[in-house]
Amino acid sequence: MANFFIPFALTCVVLLAAAIWRPSLIYEFPYFMAATFTAFILPQAYALYRDQWGGIYLRMTLLMCFLCLVCCWLGYQRRPHPALLAKLNIAIDPARFLQGGIALVLIGWYFTHKLGTLPEEELSSRMTGISTVYLFFGGLVYPGFAICFYCALKRGWIIAWLAAFGAAVVPMQAALFHGRREPTVLFLMSVGLGIFFIKGKAAPRWAIVAAVLAGTLFIPSTAEYRQLAREDPFAAFKEINFTEQFREALDPDAISELKNATALIAATEGTGDYEFGAGYWNQMGDSFNEFGYFGCLFFAALGYLFKTLWAAANRPNGIVAQILYIQITTSAMRAATHQTIDFLPAFIYGLIFIGAIAFYARERGVVASPLSPSAVSA
Repeated sequence: MANFFIPFALTCVVLLAAAIWRPSLIYEFPYFMAATFTAFILPQAYALYRDQWGGIYLRMTLLMCFLCLVCCWLGYQRRPHPALLAKLNIAIDPARFLQGGIALVLIGWYFTHKLGTLPEEELSSRMTGISTVYLFFGGLVYPGFAICFYCALKRGWIIAWLAAFGAAVVPMQAALFHGRREPTVLFLMSVGLGIFFIKGKAAPRWAIVAAVLAGTLFIPSTAEYRQLAREDPFAAFKEINFTEQFREALDPDAISELKNATALIAATEGTGDYEFGAGYWNQMGDSFNEFGYFGCLFFAALGYLFKTLWAAANRPNGIVAQILYIQITTSAMRAATHQTIDFLPAFIYGLIFIGAIAFYARERGVVASPLSPSAVSA
């Protein structure tokens, strides 16, 4: 079987270079996925390719990586779905929209606080029971932040800025004190996409390059940072040698997600035990485990969905599509880095709660200042 590291690496580089050349592209699906593949998967792939670890099964894994990234681009080339475009064209009363965003922030704040009151051992282990309930509703602070930030940028309302700053505390704590990658990226995407949708300003080229390089260097150090940052995150930054950690991650003997994916692909290929969707839970290599190489079509379907959402978000009355688009970007990234099955629950989560706010805030002929009696009675 041919070596697929080179075409995989070249595809990452070409898509990322296109986004650096035209920075607004980094917010579109194929390009932020290329950044994800580059920062998370490509260094692991290089380490294993250099050592020829895994033999034919590594080549199969690299082929799967290449196909998945190509399908991200191919699926995005289709024309947006006209029926979905029509359904996402929702005129919104901005005052009521802000009220809904503040409600999400308050709910998210409360349940995040409740989560923090649980015993340390319950938070350190795999969450079950009441902790999952707290985590589920605590996540509402993220769409709440995106809505409040949108209203602050669009209308300049002081209460929107206050709510946005209050909501921002949660992801900043998650980033600094717990080293949580997905909340950090979601927060940054909410800010970046919010500015792009409202002001039309994309991230500068240097910021795109810096973000990819920082992600590449930081990912191998995540576990150590989480141990050290609980008491003093700034001291943790000083203590960790990120460059050395990155070099150790390039050691072919190091544990990596791509090794796990290769082992899963080897087991699936060796036994022929494809799940065809029935056991959609294994990490990283789950799309192959379910459907073989046809599993890459999952990313083509994601590309088509994101193309439709992107088109809807850039039309008049596209605010609901914008917030939904923002909220599911990191779920798409996690489909590449961890498991594809996570995407559907995250998408449904966004549809339910953002859809509920959209239903409440749909325009009824009155646009008022936030929290005014006329807005509430509309």
